Amino acid sequence: MRRKLLRGALVVVLATGATAYASLEKSVVVNVEGRPVAVRTFAFSVGDALRRAGVSVGPADRVEPALSADLTDGLVIRVFRAKPITILLDGKPRRVIVTSLTVDDVLGEINVRNSLADSVRPSRSARVSEGMTITYRRAVALRVVHDGKTERVITNAATVGRVLAEMGVERGPKDKVRPGLGVAPSAGMVIRVLRVGVRVEQVQQAIAFDTTRRRDLRLEYGLRRTSQVGRQGMRVLRYRSVYVDGIRVSRRLLGSKVVRPARDRVISIGAHFPRCRCDRGSQNGTASWYGASGLTAAHRTLPMGTVVRVRNRENGRTVNVVIRDRGPYGKGRIIDLSDEAFARLAPLGKGLIRVEIEW
Repeated sequence: MRRKLLRGALVVVLATGATAYASLEKSVVVNVEGRPVAVRTFAFSVGDALRRAGVSVGPADRVEPALSADLTDGLVIRVFRAKPITILLDGKPRRVIVTSLTVDDVLGEINVRNSLADSVRPSRSARVSEGMTITYRRAVALRVVHDGKTERVITNAATVGRVLAEMGVERGPKDKVRPGLGVAPSAGMVIRVLRVGVRVEQVQQAIAFDTTRRRDLRLEYGLRRTSQVGRQGMRVLRYRSVYVDGIRVSRRLLGSKVVRPARDRVISIGAHFPRCRCDRGSQNGTASWYGASGLTAAHRTLPMGTVVRVRNRENGRTVNVVIRDRGPYGKGRIIDLSDEAFARLAPLGKGLIRVEIEW
């Protein structure tokens, strides 16, 4: 009987101990870099559980919850490894150590205020690995002036050339872009596409005519006649012109050709002195002058075309004139001479002279 009682008591003690032992064991999940593993452990803290599971933790690694946190049944322990990477932020390199798993999480970890319009390479969902380079470029607002219009653009393109390509702005072989195609866009930048065109143009140019004067013995002295009408010539000039946005900025002469020569105007100047018979009559009186061409004069009665010799009674000078007008009608005046004829007898300032005329 006593043996039976002792054996029963021992069974009770063992059962109670097994129950207490089982209550100390915990089921947890250890997730290292996104890879979960189920673990049963008697550890009392997160750090102790990781040690027992053979998971080492570096000084820059991140553990959630903290290593000193109490271990509870069903807890999920996350371990994020520290990874050195390079981030090119708007073209400027920056070395950082991160514990995030994805590129998008890295941007949040290093406090980059990013927008969906910003450019990120590799993609935001890409997994981060040690030594990776992340290229991040903020989207900027700028203006593009082309073909007579201005467009406002928000872009994350790396170069001016890429901005134009994304907008579908085509460029001719001679077109120019300011600033250059390889320049990185910046906020407020104005990109100008200058349309450059080259044309060969023809321009007509008038050629002025000259005036030639010739002595004509068949024409009375002092008379002038146009014996040939002048005519302008024509020359065609060929230019190579460069236009930028419709405005000519340069022009170079390629050559010229005379398509119609100029024709000179010819003026005949009388060289013939009229001859007087001077045996038909004479008259004395005063003479004045008036504006007329050649050696001409006005008389009241002598037939038109009569040649008259006029002599200045004060100095003896003579001149032959042709009667072509009527007059004078002043008292004592017998003849009016052309200014040229009068000047051969006396200065024009004299006004009146005493003369003798013969015809």
